[in-house]
Amino acid sequence: MFSVCAVLYGDHLPLARKLLESLRVNAHVANIRLGLNSVSNQTRNYIHAWSADQMRAQPIFVFESTDNQNIGKYPLMRQMFRYGELADRIMWFDDDSYVDSVAGVKWWQKANKASANQIQMGAIHIIMQRKQQHVVIAQQP
Repeated sequence: MFSVCAVLYGDHLPLARKLLESLRVNAHVANIRLGLNSVSNQTRNYIHAWSADQMRAQPIFVFESTDNQNIGKYPLMRQMFRYGELADRIMWFDDDSYVDSVAGVKWWQKANKASANQIQMGAIHIIMQRKQQHVVIAQQP
């Protein structure tokens, strides 16, 4: 089972819709965690309606700053990972990613099987740290 996490940003309703529709009711998903960074009212309304409908299948957790600011992808990611109990596997989506509907259930079955004995799947990305970023990272819990 997966805890599926995604961060959605800005006024990009078509991207949010494409991603969330690809995550509908799924036997391989224990819970869904959505982080909202400075989303538009239209996008927020869609996310909350989708979440209310989807919660019949599994828990949905929505993370957002009280003033709808962009707190940054990684600080929001840390909040999402720290909250409550995560499934034994985590799947991460950025808001411009989605599960292809043609692949559908078979893709989830393959991902579940492939990840059973893996620590990490996918590509490793290396990002050069900027200015004093290493100091801030070291201070995080």
